[in-house]
Amino acid sequence: MRRTFFNLILSAFLLAPAAAFSCPLIDGLVDSNCDGVLKIGFAGDSFVKGVGDRSELGGGYVSRIAELYPNAVIVKYPQPGIASGILLSRLIRKVPRMASGPADRDLHDTDVLIIDVGRNDYWEDRNPPNTVGNIRRIVKFLTAALANNGQTPPVIAVTMLAPTNRAFQAPFISAVDSLLVKQRSASLPAYVRADLLRNSLISRDGLHPNALGYADLAQIIKTYLETKGLSRARAICRDNDNDGIFDKFEASKFGTNPALADTDSDGYNDGDEVFTHDTDPTDPNSHP
Repeated sequence: MRRTFFNLILSAFLLAPAAAFSCPLIDGLVDSNCDGVLKIGFAGDSFVKGVGDRSELGGGYVSRIAELYPNAVIVKYPQPGIASGILLSRLIRKVPRMASGPADRDLHDTDVLIIDVGRNDYWEDRNPPNTVGNIRRIVKFLTAALANNGQTPPVIAVTMLAPTNRAFQAPFISAVDSLLVKQRSASLPAYVRADLLRNSLISRDGLHPNALGYADLAQIIKTYLETKGLSRARAICRDNDNDGIFDKFEASKFGTNPALADTDSDGYNDGDEVFTHDTDPTDPNSHP
């Protein structure tokens, strides 16, 4: 039933009139950096690592997202067992140095970034408001840190916490999810509905999904990416002259005029020259 609901939402969204946005889509998603690479990042605890996934594929939902978007670069920063406050501290220390570290953990230049953390806070102070506050601070820090050097920050989303079959931990996770829903906003974008995971798809440890559960979570993430995530990216990446280049990159990256579809008046619009013909959109003598 839930997948039918998701499919209805996705169909309605895709049939809606398209907003004015551009730079070529990759696997149907917005390349918000307009750098020709769709980079999807994940940061969080053992769910990001895929603990509990005993399938041949392994890797949890991250591996399955890589299969669903074969032309994307997938990066992850998994920290099994970590609580939200400690993850924030580690990100503050690590993010500035990530660009020179392991390629699969470099969160710089990501177009989309998914944050999945909070369940291990049960073993810390067991205070749901503190957990939600830490998640909000993680979003704030990453938005600022990944926008350094004039880069476009990723469209960040927070996952709701998947349910647990551990009776002792369930009230805490439920309380965190309730606060994430109540406080959902631009500064706390808790749009990935991992809370809808069926309890029957949780592994024997009572917390982590099994292989089918991770496959289900991958579909939930896919639904976000292709609906709410896509609309959020479109809102950021405007193309008011409809030339095929995001307004924010016209002057800074390509030297083109954001108010003119054909900057050099050679009869070819700027986006076609940049992305299709590899010619100079500012030189009337350089055209296909």
